[in-house]
Amino acid sequence: MDCEESSIKSSKDLQKLFLWAQTWFVRNFKFSFPELITILAVYPTDINPKINVLKQQRALGLCQSKYRIQGSKKTIESISVKIEIAMPKFQTKNVLVHELTHCWQQLSFPDFEKMSIEFIEGHAEYIAWLHDKSFGLEAMVKAKLEDKSYPY
Repeated sequence: MDCEESSIKSSKDLQKLFLWAQTWFVRNFKFSFPELITILAVYPTDINPKINVLKQQRALGLCQSKYRIQGSKKTIESISVKIEIAMPKFQTKNVLVHELTHCWQQLSFPDFEKMSIEFIEGHAEYIAWLHDKSFGLEAMVKAKLEDKSYPY
């Protein structure tokens, strides 16, 4: 069951979902993630300190890369993916796939920083949408598509 009772409560639980998500990416896109990715289950304020949890604001997820620059060459040293703790499992999977798409983008596109936010987020949303659709979550996909306030 992917409801509230099955929410992710720790980074160890999230790591299991990461292994599952990696398999999904390999099966669907022939893309596997290198060892340099760290997956952490965190509180919303660990993702965005400006979040007001008393007003039930959410942060959901964040993908951050650390770069090493040698001369004119820039390489990714590490990637940290932070996912908000205690979301229902189906939502955690959706956010994890979205954030892993950002990892994929950063590892695959040398000019990632020059790409438009609409492309970056739109691509990540599309991959998360494909994920949801592949698991029969059409109602969630439909609600997202009909939400005119969502920019991507």
